[in-house]
Amino acid sequence: MAVGQILLQKRLTFTELAIEKEKYYTPLLIKTNEDIDYLKSYFVPKEKNFALKNVNEILVEEKILKLVRRTVKGV
Repeated sequence: MAVGQILLQKRLTFTELAIEKEKYYTPLLIKTNEDIDYLKSYFVPKEKNFALKNVNEILVEEKILKLVRRTVKGV
């Protein structure tokens, strides 16, 4: 095989791997961003101390912790 053909084959392999990786990670990233945006809606946007808008919705803390655990684990 010529050097040009080897480089072309490596480039094609890299492209195929990138497409395969994107197929799995893009939906997960989109879902994670949607979860983060949903959870952000529970907080006062101007506050720096993450004060809840409605204290009655304290159960959202469990959802936040689950999201953090999932994000940290990389699941």
